[in-house]
Amino acid sequence: MHSVKDFRAEKTKKVTDYFQIEAKAVKGLNPYLLRFMCSQLVKEDSNDLLSIKNCLPTLLDLHLCMVLYFQDHKSLVTKLLKSCLKLIAFARQHLAEVIKSEELAGIVQNKLVQLVTSEINFTDQQESDHKKLSEQQILFLEIHLQINSLHDQAAQSHNVHIGKILEDSEAICQVKRNKKIIQEKDSFNLLKYLYHLEHLEDHQKDLMNVNIETNHPAFDVMTRAFIEVPQVQRLKIKFKDSMKLKDLTYVGFSNDPTSNITLKSMSDKEFDWPSGSFYLFYPIQKQCVVGFGTNSSQQLGETAENFKVPAISTPEAGAAESFRPARVHGCGRYSVAVSTQGDYFETGELDGCNIPNRLTKVASLKSKVRLVAVAPASATVVLEDNAIWYKGASVDYHFPNNESKGSFTQLKLWEDQTAEEKIVDIASGYGYTLAVTENGALWAWGKRLLETLDLSTKEPVQLKLPPGTLCRRVWAPHGPDGDSSACAFAELEDSGTGKKHIYSAGKSERGMLGQGDKAKESREFKKIAYESEDLVFTSLSVGQESMMAIDSTG
Repeated sequence: MHSVKDFRAEKTKKVTDYFQIEAKAVKGLNPYLLRFMCSQLVKEDSNDLLSIKNCLPTLLDLHLCMVLYFQDHKSLVTKLLKSCLKLIAFARQHLAEVIKSEELAGIVQNKLVQLVTSEINFTDQQESDHKKLSEQQILFLEIHLQINSLHDQAAQSHNVHIGKILEDSEAICQVKRNKKIIQEKDSFNLLKYLYHLEHLEDHQKDLMNVNIETNHPAFDVMTRAFIEVPQVQRLKIKFKDSMKLKDLTYVGFSNDPTSNITLKSMSDKEFDWPSGSFYLFYPIQKQCVVGFGTNSSQQLGETAENFKVPAISTPEAGAAESFRPARVHGCGRYSVAVSTQGDYFETGELDGCNIPNRLTKVASLKSKVRLVAVAPASATVVLEDNAIWYKGASVDYHFPNNESKGSFTQLKLWEDQTAEEKIVDIASGYGYTLAVTENGALWAWGKRLLETLDLSTKEPVQLKLPPGTLCRRVWAPHGPDGDSSACAFAELEDSGTGKKHIYSAGKSERGMLGQGDKAKESREFKKIAYESEDLVFTSLSVGQESMMAIDSTG
């Protein structure tokens, strides 16, 4: 830091060149008080920092000048430099306001940072202690990099360019390159790099032209090759009998390397291809459904055994090749898998329904399945066209006219179709179903729940929510925890502040309402009694007698 000492000796009388206050203010200001004041402003009172003209760049300059005046006090200097980084981070968080107040130039053109970092050699550092960078030098480097990164962000997101910013020395440019290499190391392709440097033999180059590693958006890293037979319009492709594929893997063929891949396995033997070229992908690891536990009603598929290790639940014959599950649902002795194409597969046992003993596609659902709610006695789905379909046993007027249905039947939620809203979430309990619309309304049907809310109707009804709230998500227990129990949980958003909380309503013998004071019944939605008002749950799992949640901090 000897160059900084020289700077102090030469420039002491011209401190005002760097910030618009008197030099004596810098000498008289307590650096500890400065740090404390700055930390409080950054944490609690951002309006003060943003409302005072040139406050941010002036505070940054004050810190840096303090560093020069007190450079022999290494611990204090380190704290001051870390405080500078907090100021820059604050500017990044409020970049739009900083640009509007025309303070960005004062930050990114900081001459003190330029002066110090230009004198530090950030390369050729030896292992001996006296050659290593000090903690203060490393912090100066980070300040330099963060200031230039701030300018880059302003240019990209706000199209704001400052004419002259901190200049990157050759050493700093090398540091930036090294950081970028470290960030991208996982996707670094050594073969391509060697090919670029011409360090591969000719036969290796030829091989690489055919086989290169790539990332496909739908699958894991795999080998891709492009095969072309000139002057040929159609091909017959055949698998050799001696060829072996890894378990649960397929070979993919496509005319477009980014989409529309056809999966083939050894069972295909041979097939026709409608062109003289194709892209080849291998291995494609196909997604599958795995089940374990009790399989008394084939709810895990016919191949699973009771209490054995997890086993793959194979779908019906003819569907195995195209079956790519995306979601699974289950309750009691009934299991469901929804494929990436939106097809609905089921297995197990559901009251009043004839369910196959292995995952089988429900052909009666003509549109893609978007939402699924499975309960002990029923299954309800919402299709891509927003239509609601249900089947199973009707408990306490869960279904219209209290009629059970052995196959999926459509439910009309709105008498006036012009009032229809998109359904964004759905949940079912024992004898009732809840649905959330895009506009924040909560609907329910099923006498078992509605009676606990003091509603005597047997028809679907829009539930009353606390004033000023909108419903965003909904949950229901997998089964009743008492003879007349039925409860619902809803994530409600304050329409004014946007804050979200979980509310509950209904009746629970085991205290699942979570409202405190041993509450077992609530005829209206009330907030669950958290330990803190700031606690926000992001994921909720509701069982039959208990539930668990994960909050926003993990």
